[in-house]
Amino acid sequence: MSTGLALVVIIGGLSDLGTTRTVVRHVAANPASLRANFARAGAARATAGAVLGALFVAALAVVATGIPVAVTALAAVVAAVSGMTEVGFAALRATGRVGTEVALLVGERAVRVARGGARAGRARARGGARRLRRHELFSALVVAAQVVRQSTSGGEAGPLFDAEGRSTAVSSTLVIVGPASAS
Repeated sequence: MSTGLALVVIIGGLSDLGTTRTVVRHVAANPASLRANFARAGAARATAGAVLGALFVAALAVVATGIPVAVTALAAVVAAVSGMTEVGFAALRATGRVGTEVALLVGERAVRVARGGARAGRARARGGARRLRRHELFSALVVAAQVVRQSTSGGEAGPLFDAEGRSTAVSSTLVIVGPASAS
């Protein structure tokens, strides 16, 4: 389970490509572009997560790491879905709407604590991974619904990888890669 969670962080961080920061820049400048920017940034983040996840699955399947392919694949799926949630949170935050984020984060943690207390000593990694995947999917769907609900029409999405977006993508990638290369 811990290996899978570490892979979620690595794959999720690398697949961000600065989208969570770039979406804030565009939505804050034009709140009417909330839906369009969420859709563009979410698609970029999901695509990057899928491609990077597939590369991780292929690489770890070839290299004798002892990490089951299923763990890597599940981590890639969770990272991609979680990325959609993060982009949605960022887009909503740019308009001052944080209620969905707060409700989901507090609610998910309360459920996890309640389940953890009720199942102390009986937790299984596979069941935990399935629940994590369901929680992430639920969050992504709720956030996407809120973006649609809170949106007005008329706003166009800004470019994700303009000069500032590319700089943000490089810096967000270095945050993940930098500490690993310093070791």
